[in-house]
Amino acid sequence: MYITSSECFFVIILTAAFIGLWRGWVREVITTAILLGVILFLLLGGSDVLYRFIFVNLVDAFRALGGSTVSAPDSGTAAPPSTQADFLFTLLTFGGLTTIGYVVGHKAGKPPTTATHRLTGVIPGAVNGASVVFYATRNIIPNVNVDVASPDPTTVSNYLPVIFGIALLAVVVILIALSSKSKSKEKK
Repeated sequence: MYITSSECFFVIILTAAFIGLWRGWVREVITTAILLGVILFLLLGGSDVLYRFIFVNLVDAFRALGGSTVSAPDSGTAAPPSTQADFLFTLLTFGGLTTIGYVVGHKAGKPPTTATHRLTGVIPGAVNGASVVFYATRNIIPNVNVDVASPDPTTVSNYLPVIFGIALLAVVVILIALSSKSKSKEKK
């Protein structure tokens, strides 16, 4: 079984659309505005600017506050010292700013009050998923192929009873917890 890039893209868009359905229109629109701004910032070299600000300018500012001499500014922007550091910093910047966008959208936006608010949240949710996939495939993991092997029938037949047993055990534990909660409420 081979999973193509278009199938992965479809699954990610579908997942993001379901997140939009859950969060609602207002929260997703706020998140979309922030997320598209983050991606534009990073595509225009924001990661390098942020790196220079954190690791050069702030260090020089603390040195100046401490009374020592400040290094002379070099021509051009300071780049991370290696490809691995550049990749890690770009990944952390993108992940951190994307997380901030989702948190701000959740805190600033009102929760959905009607089914229409939820249903219309699918559209900006899909846009969020597409933009994250666009940036990730273009800048974070370009030219990466992932091979997924489907399990053979022997593996499935060996692990299927174990999976059903764990699921059954989880259902029993949840039912016991719910029944003990309801009994404690009745006593009060």
